[in-house]
Amino acid sequence: MVELDFGPVPVGQRIVRSVELYNQGEADAQLRATALGSGQVFGQVNAMRQVLRGGSFTVKVSFEPQQRTQYLEVLTLSTDRTAVRIALKGLGIAPELKLEPPSAMTDGFDFGDVFSGEASERSFTVTNVCPFPLTFSMRFCGVPDPNLQARPPFYARPAEGTLAQGESAEVTLVFQPSNQRPYFDDILQVYVPNQQDELLVPVKGRCWEEGVFVSGPTYPPPQDDPFMEAQLARRLGAAAGPAAQLLLTDPSQPRQLTLTFPAPLHIGEAATTSFEVGSLKSAAVGGAAGELIIEELPAAARAAGWAVDPTKLPLPVGDKKAVTVTYVAPREVHAGIAAYFGHEEYMECTLKMALKGGLPAPPSAEGRRLSLLLRVLLRPGERPAGEALPPSVVKAGEAPADAKGKAKSKK
Repeated sequence: MVELDFGPVPVGQRIVRSVELYNQGEADAQLRATALGSGQVFGQVNAMRQVLRGGSFTVKVSFEPQQRTQYLEVLTLSTDRTAVRIALKGLGIAPELKLEPPSAMTDGFDFGDVFSGEASERSFTVTNVCPFPLTFSMRFCGVPDPNLQARPPFYARPAEGTLAQGESAEVTLVFQPSNQRPYFDDILQVYVPNQQDELLVPVKGRCWEEGVFVSGPTYPPPQDDPFMEAQLARRLGAAAGPAAQLLLTDPSQPRQLTLTFPAPLHIGEAATTSFEVGSLKSAAVGGAAGELIIEELPAAARAAGWAVDPTKLPLPVGDKKAVTVTYVAPREVHAGIAAYFGHEEYMECTLKMALKGGLPAPPSAEGRRLSLLLRVLLRPGERPAGEALPPSVVKAGEAPADAKGKAKSKK
């Protein structure tokens, strides 16, 4: 028996090997071949024919693996007088591109807060860990972002390439938005033909036209985009919708934001969350210090368990700081909450605040006014025995957790 080993071949790729046969008999011989299996992994490329006395014929066989596994099949070539058996072997392997750091796929990249027209960059490395060259390309999966310049806010360089065995390349992701929006996000697919495991990198960033900003709370969703609508109306002189009108004509009217706690809590527990405020520094013109001022919570809100810290925060140029919000659920239920009747409900409180300073500063002397709706889901009864507390939740009376779920020490 003769062996024809195709070696490792990427899944979905077709290669051809050949075997040379010689007619050493005294007469011409008609060559025949047994049919190969129906899996279409191995295949005869050329048809069998008569081989003249003293002549030769090249038999071509293809191998196209369909999955990662070892393949073995026997091809029998025969004439009226003799037969040759050929063991066909091949290994299907999947293309594999390794992406580092691994956190790029689990956590993605947050490009932070930038001015319109300026850029922020992040990078990762791709390595070919296969014994053959690989081609790759960068594909963003999300819906193209609407903007006046008709260009995507995220792009990659290089956008495609080929790597030899063991070769690596650094890929730079660029976030360069052209319009103010606080909810840019997309998913980058590092595409490798026939690779079985998808390489997906979540990306997000925020863009501002004023020097001071708030990030973390939910702004109006993309399908109802007052930021884009305001820009179009400003450019075209057309009428804008109600949400965009607030951005265009009346900066003293507060922007409506929502901050929802990351996890629900039960009776007798306390939860924390946070949002960030900052003052941008432009690469072109620099920046200016800003300030956040939060109005004192009403007595009823404080009595209901709400607290915010700090309430006044200086914002140095290029810096970003966190504001922590805490809600302490009642230790005992009462008829004023749905938990008394065995139902869950969102407990809510509104923070009124203003951003001042920055470069450029808000158009109003009062600063950029914001109304932040705080929401946390309160469930009835105590937490079931054995159920772990979420990182942002503690038992009432214990040290509250910070924004990352770590307990703060009491002083």
